[in-house]
Amino acid sequence: MAVYMTQFSYTTEAWAALIKNPADRTVGLKNLVEKMGGKLLDFYYSFGDQDGVAIMEMPDEG
Repeated sequence: MAVYMTQFSYTTEAWAALIKNPADRTVGLKNLVEKMGGKLLDFYYSFGDQDGVAIMEMPDEG
């Protein structure tokens, strides 16, 4: 299996929804990754151009 790092950004509307209704966003991402046969290794929020990073192990292509 290969390890991937994915960066993400939230829209202004998404940030407003997060503030209004805080929740653990790792649960949904973990479920999605597992449905694709992978494993969520880490999930971080960050500063800068991207709002966060997810590191996951996924099945090899092919």
